[in-house]
Amino acid sequence: MGYNQVATTTFENKTMSDLMQAISTLPVDEKIRLIDAIWADIGQTRASVELSDEQRAAIDRRIAEFCETEYLDEDEVWRRVNSQVTK
Repeated sequence: MGYNQVATTTFENKTMSDLMQAISTLPVDEKIRLIDAIWADIGQTRASVELSDEQRAAIDRRIAEFCETEYLDEDEVWRRVNSQVTK
């Protein structure tokens, strides 16, 4: 079976619990193919997702942390490495 192919299974009248139980029995390589197929499907979906206030706060916090991070250019990285090596 190819990387983007998942075995065809009928999911009619199955609950999420039934699906989770069936997924738990799959070998890891098939779980990975399933994840890949789901992720590809989500990527093609144009629907928006509603975020909770908690999720929005977490995203805002991560963006702020990212923006506060000090970034070094290559010359500064090598200068610091060399100063540590020569000590």
